[in-house]
Amino acid sequence: MKKIISAVMALAVAASVSCVAFAETDSSITVNGRQIIFFEEQAPVIKNDRLYVPVRRVLETMGEKVSWDELTRTVTVDSKDNLTKLKLTIDNPEVTKYTFKSVLYADKETVMSDVAPVIINDRTMLPIRVIAESLGARVDWDENTYETTITTKEALELAQKAGADIKAADFDVAKAVLENLPKLSITAEKSEGPIKEGDEVTIKVAIKDLNKLYEGAKITSGSLGIEYNTDNFAYAGYKTVENGKEKKSFTGADNGTFYNHCAKVVFVNEPSKAIEIGEDGVFAEITFTALNDKGGEFKLANGITTVGNDIELVPTIDADNNYTTISSFDQLYIDRTPAEVK
Repeated sequence: MKKIISAVMALAVAASVSCVAFAETDSSITVNGRQIIFFEEQAPVIKNDRLYVPVRRVLETMGEKVSWDELTRTVTVDSKDNLTKLKLTIDNPEVTKYTFKSVLYADKETVMSDVAPVIINDRTMLPIRVIAESLGARVDWDENTYETTITTKEALELAQKAGADIKAADFDVAKAVLENLPKLSITAEKSEGPIKEGDEVTIKVAIKDLNKLYEGAKITSGSLGIEYNTDNFAYAGYKTVENGKEKKSFTGADNGTFYNHCAKVVFVNEPSKAIEIGEDGVFAEITFTALNDKGGEFKLANGITTVGNDIELVPTIDADNNYTTISSFDQLYIDRTPAEVK
């Protein structure tokens, strides 16, 4: 039980250079459809129309392993499948790439970047395109908004198997692989009539097709993020439910203003007291209070912060009460269709 609590709470609780040369940006960076949230961190910066990002945050979100040698000022990146190794040195535009053919042999090549890694406010910042593409990822860049979309090699391979056109401009990796994934969604309930100040809105969180991953699985623990308009609604609380009735968790935590306009809740149970999924799939209810009569939308969050994914679930997966975590693009489809309240 201690392992479950520490795992879920850990995942869910939550030399500098001249500022003239670099400009911080509100650039949106997503990996496999999930946005990386930079708060209380060095934000991405723009220099000479190139986006520099915090190396560890982005690459570890991609599933890669990152290490730093202070003496040589060198970053080493090992790919998730251990077939590729990259070495980069601060202020040097050369990227050394090793492609392993066996345990003892690797092809070596030099990839030239048009810009070099730098250190900003004690954070190693890398030009992301050359790194991601060297790891087999696809990088889409919007020069007008500085929005960067990264699709990892593993995501591309799964999407191709699902028949997706990965060259299409509107390619969505999550939708491309959703056919065999559990699906998380929300609905909104309120009192009859137009919304007015003081009304309570209940956001019901449901999961369908969990059996596609694990037959007979139950929800043991998890974290849930809900985006909402904080000018029109105030977070009021949450509860976990089973077949429409409250089922108290062993422990939990919540934060109505986790970041920006996102509320986050965490609940933890013992595997033997996991939540059975009924026909409607609802296992949690999150409540908000209307601050005025303007209404608004609620949406499942899909960010990744320094304390983990906004959405992660821990189901029991067998009769022995073994459990696992599902959160990534190839395990869980997060339906971000808004639930509107008027």
